[in-house]
Amino acid sequence: MRFLLLSAVILTAFSCKQPVELKPGIWRGVITVQEKELPFTFELLKMDKDYVANLKNASEDLLLDEITVRGDSVFMVLHIFDAELRAKIDGDQLTGTYYKNYAPEASLPFSATYGANYRFVPNSDLEPAVNFTGTYQLEFKTAKEPYTSVGVVEQKGNHLIGTFLTPMGDYRYLEGNVINGQLMLS
Repeated sequence: MRFLLLSAVILTAFSCKQPVELKPGIWRGVITVQEKELPFTFELLKMDKDYVANLKNASEDLLLDEITVRGDSVFMVLHIFDAELRAKIDGDQLTGTYYKNYAPEASLPFSATYGANYRFVPNSDLEPAVNFTGTYQLEFKTAKEPYTSVGVVEQKGNHLIGTFLTPMGDYRYLEGNVINGQLMLS
């Protein structure tokens, strides 16, 4: 009888799932759009039992203060975009969806990797063959009609920051890298 009771206690202890840990620190997130990666970084902070995150956007930090962990999943509300990141936590990886509240049918795949602190490739101080620092006239093509814009880019090594200035306003802070002579921003 004691053996059966001891066996039941041991089996119960091993069958209880340990809570999944969401690691505080830097994460590299990727939203997949039209089979292309839209990368961004965020810093996750744990304050007592609650989480907050700062989306890193060049010199700007956007605060995410509504983060919930349930079971093996995390839900991060992106108020400014009327969206939410919904992902399964698996060690150093998050896998899930960028869920658009206003258009759920248009939600996109999302993933994140813990400890990766770059957009497209790690930043380097080595000067690439091309320097994109400058001001550019651009044309955005839309379904209705194209419109012109001004692109402003600053480059240090292979790291870029910039914005697009349009008649409707600017695109705020963009960040990226020079990769094989190509300018990559998100």
